[in-house]
Amino acid sequence: MYKKRTRIWSMLLVAALLLSLLPVTALANSYENCTDGDSCTQHEAAIGSTHYDTIGEAIDAANKTSGSDTITITLLKDATLTGGEQSGYYKIKRILKNITLDLGTHKLTYNENGGFAVDPNCHFTIQNGTYINASTDAYAQAIEGTKRAYEGPGCTITIAKDAVIQAAYGICADGHTTINVYGKIISTVDGIFGAGPKNNVMLDGATIEAGVYGVYQQSKDGGSTYTIKNSTITTP
Repeated sequence: MYKKRTRIWSMLLVAALLLSLLPVTALANSYENCTDGDSCTQHEAAIGSTHYDTIGEAIDAANKTSGSDTITITLLKDATLTGGEQSGYYKIKRILKNITLDLGTHKLTYNENGGFAVDPNCHFTIQNGTYINASTDAYAQAIEGTKRAYEGPGCTITIAKDAVIQAAYGICADGHTTINVYGKIISTVDGIFGAGPKNNVMLDGATIEAGVYGVYQQSKDGGSTYTIKNSTITTP
């Protein structure tokens, strides 16, 4: 019995030692009331006064919240978003809640071809900075607006006037997607690509620089409305 107890205690001590050797980020990735505030440079992102080591962790935390209130994530420095999930051809970072991504005048880079995928009934806004999907995939997209079914519902995507997004395809609308662009889209292919029915797209004070089409809607998917005013679209 004594030897058995000794063996158990030895195992517990070894487990405790191994646990103590884990990186701090493996145990805790959020920091409440960070004293550095918005000038913090040791963390990548913040939701209110809670800071996160990475922008990905901040998005995951926002996605897990309850309720329908809009959650603002603030980028605290230039950062690269990593990870995501495979969804068919694309690897994406899902937006599952109403989220405003305030880039804080910084640059956010994502290297996966699917970019952000906004769930149906969700509102996603990018403001105050530059977001680049740097994937070399010819079909890489910055943001995808998804729908629940062919009949909808879809989601809402807004590019604020102080925001720039850049990718092969800027925004891809799967259908029933509301898109408001007040800022700038830079694309090597299409700025906005409508791939589904009943999209509602408004460009107001926007700038689109595209390698092929500034705005494109598949003819087989009808019922979409495009309103363009006070905007500049440049193509070859």
